[in-house]
Amino acid sequence: MSSFQKINLRNENVERKYNMSEEEQIEEILEEANAYNMRKEVDERAKIHLKNDPLFSKLEAYIFAYNDLIK
Repeated sequence: MSSFQKINLRNENVERKYNMSEEEQIEEILEEANAYNMRKEVDERAKIHLKNDPLFSKLEAYIFAYNDLIK
């Protein structure tokens, strides 16, 4: 695979993420957490963040929970 093809593939992946719904992005975060056997923990932590801070968007809560647990 040439470097041009790699760059093009990377750009397609970035574009796909921009076109994903919030629910699709959350599911992708949970799938990634599942790779570390931490799907349940990320989901629970995100729900706690949402309950404690209503200013969090649902996606932000999942991103925060994932980053907090997967260090």
